[in-house]
Amino acid sequence: MYSASDQPGARSRPHDAILWLLRLTSAYLALSIVTFPFVNVWWVGELAPLAALQFPKLSFAGWLRTSVVMPLISRLGLSRGSFSPDYITAGPYALVLAYVIPLAGILVVLLASRRLQKVHLVWLAVVAVAAVIDFFVVQLLSSRGLSLY
Repeated sequence: MYSASDQPGARSRPHDAILWLLRLTSAYLALSIVTFPFVNVWWVGELAPLAALQFPKLSFAGWLRTSVVMPLISRLGLSRGSFSPDYITAGPYALVLAYVIPLAGILVVLLASRRLQKVHLVWLAVVAVAAVIDFFVVQLLSSRGLSLY
């Protein structure tokens, strides 16, 4: 017996869109992992084209760093009293949040719609592993002098 989504011409369902989003996110992170080491190698004039690929995640992480994590550091009494040390401390936490927030949002939507299937869990795991690898690539290369973030 076929379900409605198996039949030709069936309309796409929201969980199909989420699966597509998970696949797209994993592809983005894979591309980010592969290109990040070469960001500083290829320049067109004053522009590093491969850096543009990093912009979506790093701009969100940058906003989280200054608007969420740094104020939280101050409220928790962990501030060192100066902008620069707090900015450096907040970086990894903001980057982790930049990965976790979208994944948590997708998981909440899947749980709320009661459409969570094994394929979604597999792709969530793929994206989570890619995010962990990407996080370590960004941290490793940032510690070696490449600072986009």
